[in-house]
Amino acid sequence: MKSTPRLIILIFAFFIGIFAVCLGLSFLFDYIFNACNVPPSTINVGQLIKNVFWMIQIITLYSTAIVGVNYAYRRKIPVFISIPLLFIIITGFSIAVTFLYERSLPLLGTHVPITSNLAIQPGTILFEGNTKQVLIQNKGSSVRLTSLLPQQNSLINDLIQDSTDLGKHLAQFWEAGLLSFTVAVALLLYFLTSLGPLINLSEWPLANLLFGLLLLRFSLWIQNFLFSEPVMNIIGAFITPVVPSIMLPFIALLPLFIVGTFIHLFAFLLYLSKDRKKSNGS
Repeated sequence: MKSTPRLIILIFAFFIGIFAVCLGLSFLFDYIFNACNVPPSTINVGQLIKNVFWMIQIITLYSTAIVGVNYAYRRKIPVFISIPLLFIIITGFSIAVTFLYERSLPLLGTHVPITSNLAIQPGTILFEGNTKQVLIQNKGSSVRLTSLLPQQNSLINDLIQDSTDLGKHLAQFWEAGLLSFTVAVALLLYFLTSLGPLINLSEWPLANLLFGLLLLRFSLWIQNFLFSEPVMNIIGAFITPVVPSIMLPFIALLPLFIVGTFIHLFAFLLYLSKDRKKSNGS
């Protein structure tokens, strides 16, 4: 049982670390993006955090859940211990970080100046798509030198976009109340924690990590797909007659809850069969 305290420390460190890294990368990208403006603009820290908070919240929540499940499965921590621990700690961190975000946002209206040596002289040819313009005089308006921006990656862009879209739904649950937010996070975690056997199909940790990242990407996509209005209408037509009205705001999460239940049940039966084989062998 020595692995259980280590699991708690891992979840705590990973949650805080991923959140801080994502926030730092967002600031760095925004700094570089604005530094490519001539003349350079400033960064509104409060607005930046407001724009990226829920996206980072989703990435942190999903990543921490998958890493925690992977660790618990490899260390053979019993499911009836690891799953409640992941629920309580990750949900608690999510609530605490969101409370801190709401309380500190009014205090983060600081504008960070950007220093840049970039300058555009009259006569410079500017390209934008298939058009080009000759700068006659610099009127003081901001010009963005897109050629200096780093190349974008479609996989990362899709991950950010899906996290942003799902973050908007999570923000709506937060606005609906603490109970709604807690239930929504718990349903998301319930599905993510069921992926333990799938994340550990290989004996190679690196292969499991890469497969976990693919599952992270798939989970974000399927959840956004379930939140689309046509799909929610179809799900609602089947689920509304059989679920209490209090669960109707969570109909987009219920299919993953059902899938997660089947996976958890399969994992539990697999655990029992292995335990029976060991007892018969001994």
